[in-house]
Formats: sequence, structure tokens, C-alpha cells
Amino acid sequence: MRSIYGGFGERFPTLIHRQRDTKLAQPNFQYEKRQKELAKKKKQEEKKQRKLEEKKSADTPSEQSDSTGAAE
Repeated sequence: MRSIYGGFGERFPTLIHRQRDTKLAQPNFQYEKRQKELAKKKKQEEKKQRKLEEKKSADTPSEQSDSTGAAE
């Protein structure tokens, strides 16, 4: 009697069983994409905050130097 595998399963039964029983883990691309988007958004927010603080620090010393210069 011939097997459904055309004789292959009779000669190499472990190969057939391994192919059917084992499944590789599937990568979760949606999770990876979401994590990448969150990291990008966080980086943009940090950059925005840094620019706002630089702008404040740039404005503050010029105002202080004008007020101290007028007081003298």
C-alpha cells in the first residue's frame, strides 16, 4: 500500500511529522509598527519641548540684560 505522500513518508517518516507538527512563530508586525510610531512621536515631543525651552532661555536673558542695563 502506498502512502498519500507518494512513498516519501515511508522512507522519511520523521520529516513528514516534523513539517506538520511544528509551526514557526509569526512576527507581529502591527505591534512593531505601533512601537515604532510611539517612539517617533515621543522623540518629536521631546524635540518640541527642547525647542520651546531654548526659545524661553534665549528670550529671558535678553529681557534681563535690558532691564539691568536700564537700571544703571
